[in-house]
Amino acid sequence: MKEHEKFLELAKAELILVNKIMDDKEIRDELKLFHVQQVVEKAIKAILSYKSIVFPKTHDIEDLIELSLAEGIHLPDYVERFPELTMFAVEFRYGFLD
Repeated sequence: MKEHEKFLELAKAELILVNKIMDDKEIRDELKLFHVQQVVEKAIKAILSYKSIVFPKTHDIEDLIELSLAEGIHLPDYVERFPELTMFAVEFRYGFLD
């Protein structure tokens, strides 16, 4: 399996999970948004990988979007809202330690 296929498979699996947990009141919103962030991150990485664009190891969606645009990849306008999800990649997991 090629790298972009792996990223896409992971994004799809995360999306299935998101669809199953989104309406569950017992699951914290931060956890739900962590998985939404993962869908977006992995989907963008799948596109970059498919285009053979090297990207850094990062969870920063804004950086991934900027790299995509700089490389001439057209993304839908609504992605401008996605960078807000980045905080859920790390802060949710470790923010409770503060």
